[in-house]
Amino acid sequence: NDEMKRSRGISAFCAVLLMLFLALPALPCASAADDEPQPSFLLSAESRGLELRIEVRGENLKDVYAYQFNLDFDPGRVRFLRASSNISGLTLEPKENRGSLLFAHTKIGNASGESGSIVLATLQFERIANGAAPFKLSNIKLVDSELHMQAPETEVHRMVSPLSSRLADIRGHWAELHIIAAEE
Repeated sequence: NDEMKRSRGISAFCAVLLMLFLALPALPCASAADDEPQPSFLLSAESRGLELRIEVRGENLKDVYAYQFNLDFDPGRVRFLRASSNISGLTLEPKENRGSLLFAHTKIGNASGESGSIVLATLQFERIANGAAPFKLSNIKLVDSELHMQAPETEVHRMVSPLSSRLADIRGHWAELHIIAAEE
């Protein structure tokens, strides 16, 4: 009798174990979408005289309908002038607060999102002091045309080199930055 109960218990355990093994292929597993490259972001800088242009680029993007990001900078080195996006739609007025800039853009209406390698924004700054100017891209949020949000946890840092001069006797001069810019 005890042996019969034990035999039933083992049989039931084996049956449950067998069902679990049979169910494994039906459990969620890595899909082809997981093999797709994840979004990545780049900051590039172009300096012309006192003007500094920062370009924010997204790589491996898929169906981006709207997006926002923060760009931090040193307000003692550069002053924000303006921002733009070449993507059709609406760019909200960037919000600047003590060296942190919030940029947001959205398409309008029934439109598909952008995919691939895309320049998300071009931001223009003016140098107000010489020296290396650090920039940090963070808090990126992407929304697709089905209104699903993705917030990749990434930060991108870019250090823009200071202007340099062939004139050694201007270091520390009150007009140093303007003289160096005029040299270019």
